[in-house]
Amino acid sequence: MNDKQLDNANLENLTLLWKLMGATKCPVIGMDKFLLSYSWPYRCWPETRPAPADIASINKNIHQLKKTTILPILSIADATTRQLEKILKVNGFEIAFEQTAMYLDMNTYNSHEPSNLIIKTISSKQDIERWTDIASVSFDYAIDVNVIDKIAPNPDIRLVTAHINNRPVATAMLFKSGTVMGIHQVGVLPVDRGQGIAAHLMNDILLLCRQSGAEYITLQASPTAIGLYEKSGFTAQYKIRNYQRIPDA
Repeated sequence: MNDKQLDNANLENLTLLWKLMGATKCPVIGMDKFLLSYSWPYRCWPETRPAPADIASINKNIHQLKKTTILPILSIADATTRQLEKILKVNGFEIAFEQTAMYLDMNTYNSHEPSNLIIKTISSKQDIERWTDIASVSFDYAIDVNVIDKIAPNPDIRLVTAHINNRPVATAMLFKSGTVMGIHQVGVLPVDRGQGIAAHLMNDILLLCRQSGAEYITLQASPTAIGLYEKSGFTAQYKIRNYQRIPDA
């Protein structure tokens, strides 16, 4: 893949996952080209680029979105999307958090031996509930267990937990779209941080990715995790600015 194809592959893996989680057509007037998830992860994004004629309607009606809604804006966006970003700011939205899209070409990856973590793929209802609890605590926000339960049977999705001394301490979600494997929800319980668990988990996850036959690995990194992923061989692609309405707006 060339750079543009890799950029698109990262975004496609992410938005396909959001669709599986339950996104539907946005009902707001002028935003019929957007998809919206009413529950976690609360994302709203344009499936196709809004036309210039849509901009006025979006500006007029975007306030109808619930305050839990998060709208991601890519730093590689075109003029129309940059205009959308201006509309968000005018209508009381601000950047809630930023991420960096990153990729790894498995042809260039030098794998290591498995760590001493015990990695388990989970599927039972009890394990899914535990996975959701651990991920929620790790990320400090509530993840809807019903959403995870809904997507868990999909053959392209793999939920994993990392264990130390038979105790689950970390989570990850793998989602394969074509030759691309997206890594999502990599979280370590706060009480278990500072032991190198995240680095060991990434090593073991990449071994799973290699076994799956994926050619490229994609993810969206928080500012604090970029260094970890760079050490694993990932390359930064573009920023994702996630907008949310100011609580009193």
